[in-house]
Amino acid sequence: MSSIRGAAEAGKASNTATRAQRLALLTLSFQTLGIIYSDIGTSPLYTLNGIWPASSAVPPEEDVIGGLSAIIWALTLLPLLKYVFICLRFGTMEGEGGTFALYQGLYPPKRHVPDDNFVLDPLENEKEASTTVSFSDPASGPMPDISPKLQFPLFVWCLFGTALTLADGIFTPAVSVTSAVAATFVWLILLAATGIVNIISYPAVFRAFDPSRAIMLFVRTKNYDILAGVLLALTGCEAMFASLGHFNMLSIQLSFSCFVYPSVVLAYLGQGARLVVDGETALANLFYATIPGSPNGPLYWIMFVFGILATFIASQTLITASFSLIQQLIKMHVLPPLRIVHTSETHYGQIYIPAVNWILMIVTIIVVATFKDPVKLTNAYGWGFSLSPAVQMKFVKHLHVLVVLSFFLVFGFLDGLFWGAALKKVPQGAWVPLIIGIIMITIMLFWSWAKVSRIPSMVSTVET
Repeated sequence: MSSIRGAAEAGKASNTATRAQRLALLTLSFQTLGIIYSDIGTSPLYTLNGIWPASSAVPPEEDVIGGLSAIIWALTLLPLLKYVFICLRFGTMEGEGGTFALYQGLYPPKRHVPDDNFVLDPLENEKEASTTVSFSDPASGPMPDISPKLQFPLFVWCLFGTALTLADGIFTPAVSVTSAVAATFVWLILLAATGIVNIISYPAVFRAFDPSRAIMLFVRTKNYDILAGVLLALTGCEAMFASLGHFNMLSIQLSFSCFVYPSVVLAYLGQGARLVVDGETALANLFYATIPGSPNGPLYWIMFVFGILATFIASQTLITASFSLIQQLIKMHVLPPLRIVHTSETHYGQIYIPAVNWILMIVTIIVVATFKDPVKLTNAYGWGFSLSPAVQMKFVKHLHVLVVLSFFLVFGFLDGLFWGAALKKVPQGAWVPLIIGIIMITIMLFWSWAKVSRIPSMVSTVET
């Protein structure tokens, strides 16, 4: 009898623990909405007008469907498939994500403290810079079998990708706030609801789920610049990978797949439907002009207020991701040690770096003052795309070569298209984040060279 009672109590305790874990997952998933997705969630404020400016002619119906199709499939293939379901599996041993995490998977850093990998204050661990660069950890499996000759080029390339992501962290608050003036669980619900109401006016807009509509748009118009506008719908998707250390893989996957993705897709479909129906009236300001109800009615002002609130929150998306990336760079001795404040007693990845926050604030003010036109701001935005983890798939995950090749061809092609669109915007302002990225990588390489031991393939150890 006692054994039966004990088993029942153990089962009850297990069920209680399981419920607690599910509640914690739901809570963490809810928290991601404001910290990770505010940027991509506020993209409907300006994306369609980025494709068809208010000063342009009203696009034909088939062009609207094709543009919506391009947005939907870009959101499906890059944020949803690439980042949420693939890249999130390539974090560091400490659970951190971002472009530099891909490099650390190929060339893991030496574990300085066997029982505690987490450095609370880099200023107190400056002497660690004299230790070796790589190691073979039995817990993480054998070292990746990749040529040392590739180490330095991959190091520079990953630093450059990280620098461009950090540069986007400067433009995120600039673009978001100015677009709200020329939001986040409630904001996303409002986006979905208004999208559904607008879709009713033109249900045929669902043809946009046919990918051939997007392909035929570019074949018919031969206008590659449309892709630069589509790129605006993807702003902040790198933050989903870079902010991995602040949350966990499952919470990010759950919140984006079940809530964020359908909300923004419905919003874009609704705007497209109203553009087809209302034409020039809607084109003037595709977000606010397509809010259901009378102009300046109650719903208009509700959306306006929540739009401003959402964009203020959106400014934190890549800023938060920047904190995580900077922490990785400091721990790898690629940047000078900075004070790191831990904002959670239960989740070590949730951090705040005061110096970085102040620097971002100052540079953002300079950027907003320089780019007085919001259109020029959006032209300068969108460089931060993660490097393809195809190399890590081969040498760390040891996946079949066909899987690796398929991933590289599909996502390499898509990334190449969007990089090409970003390059075309260089004369219109995209040179600014590019220059910022070059300056940042120069600083990081100089610091690495100064530390000597952190420049791959130069030396394995140095004297303190």
